Amino acid sequence: MAGSLVSVIIPTYNNAGLIPYTLDSILGQSYSPLEIIVVNDGSTDGTAEVVQGYVSHGSVRLHTQPNQGDIAARNKGIELARGDYIAFIDSDDLWNREHVRLLVEEIERSPETGMAFDNVIYFAGSDASERQGEVVAADGGEKIMVDPPRAKRMAAAPVSLQEIYTDNLITTSAFMVRKQVFARIGVFDKEIYLMNDLHLFYRIGAYYTMRFVDYVGVRKRIHPKSLSMVNSHYEYGVYCLENIRERYPEVYQRIGRRIFDKKLGSKYYRLGRHYERLGEREKAKDMYKKALLTRRLNLRYYWEYARASWS
Repeated sequence: MAGSLVSVIIPTYNNAGLIPYTLDSILGQSYSPLEIIVVNDGSTDGTAEVVQGYVSHGSVRLHTQPNQGDIAARNKGIELARGDYIAFIDSDDLWNREHVRLLVEEIERSPETGMAFDNVIYFAGSDASERQGEVVAADGGEKIMVDPPRAKRMAAAPVSLQEIYTDNLITTSAFMVRKQVFARIGVFDKEIYLMNDLHLFYRIGAYYTMRFVDYVGVRKRIHPKSLSMVNSHYEYGVYCLENIRERYPEVYQRIGRRIFDKKLGSKYYRLGRHYERLGEREKAKDMYKKALLTRRLNLRYYWEYARASWS
């Protein structure tokens, strides 16, 4: 008996050198049936031609559109998907063989489960010769998203929205969702340029059970960040949470004000420190003030705001 159809969405832009290894890792999955939707977001490096070579497999579909960014590409993939379940993978990441099968099995254990996800290891490498990946962390050691003791605990019961919110335990290439979930909570929010995956996870978790599978299903490629990307990371971390609070009050309420504001205050504080390192004192003072207004009893925020005001 055939299983439920899973749609795999791959947004890509100028990744002709690495996307074959991503596609091979999907085609090597133990689960079937799959439909693989590659959304080519205006590539100019021959990515479309590389993917076209895979279309003969029958399960691979190619959609090409003018460059609009990865959010639009993912949302187009959702629109094109015919499967009961949808999974995403970045076009330079890799899946281990049982990734899809285990997530499908976990979702199908209960109709209340809207999303399932598994574990991730990170590896460095920017070319095909490093496709197997050397798993690295900042200190040169192994880097895994969820450490083994915690992974075992998380797999034993539904994962709370509060835990996902506090610790950012999911990445885009590691989760699978029922397609019908998007009809209720909407697709990726186009206003959230960075961290749009976390934004989506918070919205899913406000309405559906989320389950974790204790299996390293994803090998995620890491790249050095430019200074502009670091700036954007800090700023969009704040914007993502402000957007949830203002536009999705039901999500804010389900996370809980105390937990939500604790993280938001920390984001304001870190952005303030970042601005201060850049010499932007007025912006830093504004962030310290916002941190203090969010967490009035935090003495560190009070001290930093006072110090920035006096200097």
